[in-house]
Amino acid sequence: MNLAIAQKNIQTGSPTRETITDTELIAQTMPELIWIVPGLIPEGVMVLGGRPKTGKSQLALDIGLTVARGGKAFGTIQVEQRQVLYFPMEDTHRRLQMFVIKKQGSASTGHIHFARSGPKPGESVTKFLEKHIANITDLKLIVLDTLGKFCGCRGISSYKESYSQLAELKAVADKHHLALIVVHHTTKGKVKDAFDSVMGSTGITAACDTVAVLSRERGQNEGSLTISGREVQENVFAMQFESETLSWKLIGPAEAPMSEERREVLELLRGADKEMKLKDIGKALCKKGPVLFKHLEGLIECGLVEKPRHGFYQAVPRDSGEITNSGERGENAVEGEDDDYGEDSNLGESADSSDFIEAGEIEDSGRHEAGTDIHDSLTKEASEADFISRSADMMKFECAEGFFEWMN
Repeated sequence: MNLAIAQKNIQTGSPTRETITDTELIAQTMPELIWIVPGLIPEGVMVLGGRPKTGKSQLALDIGLTVARGGKAFGTIQVEQRQVLYFPMEDTHRRLQMFVIKKQGSASTGHIHFARSGPKPGESVTKFLEKHIANITDLKLIVLDTLGKFCGCRGISSYKESYSQLAELKAVADKHHLALIVVHHTTKGKVKDAFDSVMGSTGITAACDTVAVLSRERGQNEGSLTISGREVQENVFAMQFESETLSWKLIGPAEAPMSEERREVLELLRGADKEMKLKDIGKALCKKGPVLFKHLEGLIECGLVEKPRHGFYQAVPRDSGEITNSGERGENAVEGEDDDYGEDSNLGESADSSDFIEAGEIEDSGRHEAGTDIHDSLTKEASEADFISRSADMMKFECAEGFFEWMN
């Protein structure tokens, strides 16, 4: 079947036909994906989660107001001016007025429409939204703050009902090619995956197109936004809350979560006024050589620590472009566990042979002399470049046997 025939079949196909071929699929002309905030918020349903009073509603209002005036979302990303429908289900008009004036002053756009109420109990959410959409020309963004208040509490624990609830909203968004942001709460407990913190069944996150979770410690202006979706690349961004304007700014890629032990090493180097040797870092933190060396390797891999010269470490300046990968023992790292070397350990090229020697600890005093002889022999026979090229095998041998002690 050629493309011309395929296109004709699409236009005049039988109403009883429920499938299309790959040829017909390829022949279709698809509309371009609409981005409300380029790279972050496309058309479709986005769940914006966060704990109570972390500022998620302020973030949602920031997005709505910025899109309505065509400014820079999060203070950095230019957006096109569009019509916005906002449901502030948890705020009075007095509080809403205060927020809007604080965020943008007395200047108004006329492009953001605040709804007075949500659907009545038992009323179809789809029909309710369709009624509002019909009254606003070229509407491209709807914000529901919050899901529980707008749709009621049904479907919080049931996967089937949660999925159906979000699928109903998604059908509206897909039909009109608009973005629909749903503000929702997250749980109190700590979770390894930020998206697992979204309150309720996984049906909520499964049915939506994009999930974003805002995190912030109490009393702090710094936070993070973890985001992922069907059209959005998974990422974690550092965020800054500005209390004067009640606005969130996107600072850049955030450091990925890391264990407390590794963070201690990083903070020590950041607080140091000069580069540090491995043994000095170990003394300051009371950490053993092999464990400490593994933490430093991970920090080097993710661009947070560098070696300015042979045998010394220092933190990379914060404005030099840190990458998000934490280097925590690969994809299957377990947060909070001590890193240690097994017999199959394999180290990166950034390793330095003298550090391998410093990293080892004596576990068998009877083998110390043999270990020292090996080190002395290698020192005489090989250059520093030779050490680096043979580092992985040497470290495997040293750590498995525990031959070497910290060197002065």
